[in-house]
Amino acid sequence: MNKKIKIALFVPWIKSKGGVERTILRILENPLYECDVYTFFYNKKSTFEEFNKYNINVIGKLNSKGFIGKGLGLFLKLLSTKIKGLEEYDIFIVSTAGIAASITIRNKHKKTVALCHTPLRVAHNMYDYYKKELDDLYSRCYATIFLSINEDTGLTPLESLAYGKPVRSVNEGGPKEFIKNGKNGLLVDANERSISNALIRITNSKFYAKLVNGAKNSKRYDEKEFMKNFDEAIETILTR
Repeated sequence: MNKKIKIALFVPWIKSKGGVERTILRILENPLYECDVYTFFYNKKSTFEEFNKYNINVIGKLNSKGFIGKGLGLFLKLLSTKIKGLEEYDIFIVSTAGIAASITIRNKHKKTVALCHTPLRVAHNMYDYYKKELDDLYSRCYATIFLSINEDTGLTPLESLAYGKPVRSVNEGGPKEFIKNGKNGLLVDANERSISNALIRITNSKFYAKLVNGAKNSKRYDEKEFMKNFDEAIETILTR
C-alpha cells in the first residue's frame, strides 16, 4: 500500500458553506492524503458539519473590527504566525486570494503551493446564502458582459459558465484562460466598436446556440475534474 501524502493546508477562515470550504473538504476526504488544516477562524455552526471529522487547528484569533481593522489585523497575524512541525509534511498548501500568501514569510517549506480560491467561490460551488437569487437571475439571463480591464480572474464569467451562459469579455487578464473565443463566449477589444459588434453577433440564434452548448460543456469547472487536476498537480510537484 502506498504511503499517504502528508499535507499541511492553511486557509484564513472556515466560516461558510461555499466553494472554498467544499473544495477543502474534497481534499480532506481524498484517501491519497493525510491532511491537517490550519486556520485563524473556524465556525462549526455556519460551515459544513463534515469538518468535525477532521483535524482543524485554530492557530490564532482575529480580534480587529471594521473592514480596515480586519484587513490590517489579518496581515499582521499572517506575518507573526509560525506553524509548528511544518517540515514534517510533504507539501504545504496555502488557500488564498492574495494576502494569505504572506504566511509563507515565516513558514518556509520546499514544496509550497498556492491554491487560488477566487474561482472556487463560484465554479459549480455557489454560496448557499445567495444561490437562489443567482439561480433566478441566471435562469432569465441571455448572456453576460464582463468588461473589467486586466482582471486577475473574475467571478462573474466563471459564474456564467457554471450556469451554462456564454460570456462576452474584454480580451485581457484572467478571462482569457477560460473563455474560448467563439466556443463558450466572445473575447473582444476594450473599445466601443468591438463590444457593439459582439453584441450583434450573439443575437444570431445559431451562433448563440453554439456558445450556449460550449458554456454548458465547460467541464474543467466540474468538481470531479478539478480534483483530478489537483491530484495530478500534487504528484508533479512532489516528483520535482
